[in-house]
Amino acid sequence: MRGFVIDHPERLSGSWEVKGDHAIYGLHIQLTTKVNGAPTTLIGAQQIFHSALIEVYERTGPTRKVGDGSWFSDELPQLLWTDRHLVIKESAAKTGPKVQLDLIFDPVSTSWSGRFRRGTVDRPVTSFALIRKLELPEAHL
Repeated sequence: MRGFVIDHPERLSGSWEVKGDHAIYGLHIQLTTKVNGAPTTLIGAQQIFHSALIEVYERTGPTRKVGDGSWFSDELPQLLWTDRHLVIKESAAKTGPKVQLDLIFDPVSTSWSGRFRRGTVDRPVTSFALIRKLELPEAHL
């Protein structure tokens, strides 16, 4: 997706979670975009996808802790993100549990669905819901 225009990156950024039997499973997506020129506001500005960091995690407490997840960069060959489709295929984990995802984003329902595998957890997910929108300061460019 690098170099492509991304409409409303704030709709994808943040923590997405689904409740499991014994834990909460989630994704935390950090998107970076760039804007050509020198706009004074991001409203109406065309934002271009620059990079993404994605944490795939499993938490048992009220918040995520260090070690709850595995981080992936969109630069890694095991991560493929095209438009609304996110795939992570980690064949062997160096540290932490093995991760495999195959998720589709639905902009109408604002949710992710598909297959979630992390360690011993392997389940279909019908709806990862955004739990916290990123609180971004107003852009003053």
